[in-house]
Amino acid sequence: DMTTVVTATGPPQASGTQDPRYHEGMAHLQAGEWQQAIQCLAGLATDYPDDPAIERALEQADFKASLDETTRIRAKRWIFPWRRITVISLILLAIGVLAVQGGRLVQRQVAPALDQLQEEQRLAQLEADAMAAFDRGEFVRAESLYQELLTAIPGHEGALQAVGQIAEDREVAGWYDEAVALEGKGDYDGALERLALVLGRNPRYRDAAQRVDDIKLQQDRDNLFAEAEADLDAGRVADAVSKYEQLRDRFAGYNRDIIADHLYEAYMQLGRSLIQQNPPATEGVSQALEYFGAALALQPRSSEPALEQQLAMLYLEGQARYLEGDWDEAIVRLQAVYDRRPGYLNGLVAAMLYEAYIRTGDELRDGSDLYLAYERYRQAAALSVEDTALASGRISQVVAALTPSPTPTPT
Repeated sequence: DMTTVVTATGPPQASGTQDPRYHEGMAHLQAGEWQQAIQCLAGLATDYPDDPAIERALEQADFKASLDETTRIRAKRWIFPWRRITVISLILLAIGVLAVQGGRLVQRQVAPALDQLQEEQRLAQLEADAMAAFDRGEFVRAESLYQELLTAIPGHEGALQAVGQIAEDREVAGWYDEAVALEGKGDYDGALERLALVLGRNPRYRDAAQRVDDIKLQQDRDNLFAEAEADLDAGRVADAVSKYEQLRDRFAGYNRDIIADHLYEAYMQLGRSLIQQNPPATEGVSQALEYFGAALALQPRSSEPALEQQLAMLYLEGQARYLEGDWDEAIVRLQAVYDRRPGYLNGLVAAMLYEAYIRTGDELRDGSDLYLAYERYRQAAALSVEDTALASGRISQVVAALTPSPTPTPT
């Protein structure tokens, strides 16, 4: 018998094709034992999911098995006429012996038999070429060869079934190409609809399943960006920052410039809101400092976050000295903040600075350094605070102490 052997094409990956189960599966495939081949190759596909040779072999086994369920296409399609060849050989031998007498016999019987044998061989080769082209995915060539076979043998079951399968595969390929085009245009819903048709017909078709996952991920990304934009516009700045940061971390390069600009804006808004809240909350300054630092990292040349960062750091350092009672060092830092922004922390810096001047003035007064004490009280009285009565009173006391009492003279 003539046996048509169909092998999967494509460069094998050493990790899968060197597995003994692969050779066993291919042996079953070549022998027409489709279910045994599927059992071997399915296990290999699980262990080597990215091996294209295993994937194509499994698709071929599935296809052959599905054909068997309807038309029982057999791996052995042609029976080589050995008996006829033997008869012809004997006839030829007889012709050699009886050349003169067998001339008419050769013309009437042997020549037609040889022509028929050649035609059968041609048709067998035609079917083998068609099957090979089909297995390689060359559907146009395979369909042409099968049509030629049907012209010679109308109603050939294998050819009819293969032509039908080619039509289905072309339809699946058309859906896949449409999905790719729609994805490129950003029509993700349309692309998913086409890919669902593809996967419904062939769950292992190319990279259709992976494309579905990728498109859904892109949809999640676009939805998250839209939500972040809406949050920022609505003043939900903290929510917007959280979503922008997710986009930046998960999808590097996606709308990079827009996300960076909007994150900068959001960081600055959050930092300022902590500095400007009323009543002032000193514990929020540290968080504001982090926001200003993040904004500065996005735009290193921007003077705005740099200034805000500097003021926040000076305040925190001045607050630490203030709480320690180191009034002079506290004054140095708090005065630097006050000079740039007198209303910083809604006047809290001015109030702390006022008290620091009073405290240092009192220490100087008690140490009899009245002139320097007077200067401290004067600086306190010059601050933009609601009540400077204490500083004014201290000034009056120092001035009185500095003014000498009149000495009585005899008249």
